[in-house]
Amino acid sequence: MEFDKYIRYAMTFGRHTPTANKLVADHEVERFLHEDISPKFPGFTVTNHAGYWNGDSEPSFTVTIQVPATEYTGSKIAEICQAYNRLFSQDCVMVTRDVVEVAFEARR
Repeated sequence: MEFDKYIRYAMTFGRHTPTANKLVADHEVERFLHEDISPKFPGFTVTNHAGYWNGDSEPSFTVTIQVPATEYTGSKIAEICQAYNRLFSQDCVMVTRDVVEVAFEARR
């Protein structure tokens, strides 16, 4: 199996909004994924979970994207984070970045 160097970005989005203590609705998350992430990255993984911000628990989701290490994607990641912050009045989006080795094992 051949492995290539990739960069893995994980963006964690909180779903509480500061106005009226409401959550970002499931359909709003789906629209955000479809309109703001899919055009920039055709493949990604979404994980739903509870997160903590300022000592409080809130429903959250993480979008994980892996791209070849030769691709520069920092501006696309920043655009996605800024779009979410703007759309849902968020303070921030947490982003982590790791270098990983990836292989795609095809069906034989």
